[in-house]
Amino acid sequence: MHQAIRDFLHSQHVMSLSVLQPHTESTPQTTQDSHISQSFYIHSANCFYAFDVTQYALICKSEPHTLHIQLATQYPNVSVTIATNTLKIAKIKGVQIRAYFSTATQEQQDIYYARFPFARLGNGEMYALHILYAKYTDNTLMLSKKLEFHKHT
Repeated sequence: MHQAIRDFLHSQHVMSLSVLQPHTESTPQTTQDSHISQSFYIHSANCFYAFDVTQYALICKSEPHTLHIQLATQYPNVSVTIATNTLKIAKIKGVQIRAYFSTATQEQQDIYYARFPFARLGNGEMYALHILYAKYTDNTLMLSKKLEFHKHT
């Protein structure tokens, strides 16, 4: 993984996690939705994260009963975006990630608590999102092409 991607992941702390949500009879559906997909919706949630640079994983803590965790457990191929907050195109930085969701190891839990010691006081379980692919944009570098990472399996 390129150092610029690692540096960016270390510099941020909030990710937007997107997971698949199957369409069921109890899931509200609008007429606009009906032509998009009869099978799945996308559900998103914002989470604090810490970056495990040795395993290329994002670590988060959340309650197991939350919808995003239940769905990620059922459908572990997830998507993540992390971006800076700016209105200036020349200052945009962000990463788009495909990842695999799993339970965090003890070492990963230690990484998370080192970054967010206050999180020990809250309830929840620890999870790891193993980065399979990442595409990084940094307009401050005036790069014409994006930096990409592909995990080799």
